[in-house]
Amino acid sequence: MDILLETRNLNKRFGGIKAVSKMDLTLRQGEILGLIGPNGAGKTTFFNLISGFLRPDSGSIYFQGEEITRMKAHEICRKGIARTFQLVKPFGKMTVLKNIQVSALSKSQSLREAESIALETLDFLNLLQFKEKVAGELPVGYLKLLEVAKALATQPKLLLLDEPIAGLNPSEVTRFVEVVRKIQNRGITIFLVEHVMRFIMPICDRLVVMHYGEKIAEGPPAQISKDPTVIQAYLGVSYA
Repeated sequence: MDILLETRNLNKRFGGIKAVSKMDLTLRQGEILGLIGPNGAGKTTFFNLISGFLRPDSGSIYFQGEEITRMKAHEICRKGIARTFQLVKPFGKMTVLKNIQVSALSKSQSLREAESIALETLDFLNLLQFKEKVAGELPVGYLKLLEVAKALATQPKLLLLDEPIAGLNPSEVTRFVEVVRKIQNRGITIFLVEHVMRFIMPICDRLVVMHYGEKIAEGPPAQISKDPTVIQAYLGVSYA
């Protein structure tokens, strides 16, 4: 598989704290890569660096072979990287359709085209019945899907999901797994952060483990689940 995303010796400090340190990572086209680690390990900061919400102190980021290290967030989005956030951020007083239409305007040439993309995205996620509902009135499970819909409306090649199932009940988690699989089958590469091991272990092709800003392990889930360093630093128990 072709390398879609690569980071080389990426570093970010906040005062005396090394939030991300010497991060080397490759993400291949079409795979689902999981990023795990304890709270404060630097996972969200790493996502913020990739998506342009923060700039690294040093190191490089490449997307499809092009360096994007110093690009702004909207420029990176137009290149084909979209993301969701831990906390949902809808335009609460706008309809679901308008929320997605706003995101679609990042690449579309007109309001009509943006609406068409938004409707297609809603259909893809089985959310058409909510198109005229005010976004702020949705329950958390559907708000999470709305965040995904907004990201997909930018027509990404790479989708970053930051703790996408936090706060969901078991049936909502099952539905979200199906959504992730559908997105992958569409040819979109997925990079996700999550703490729920029962979700991330079976769905990911590979896992990267961060601890105190550094990568301490990388490999298939079965290998990571038995790694003594990972068990000590994060899992506390083998998931084999």
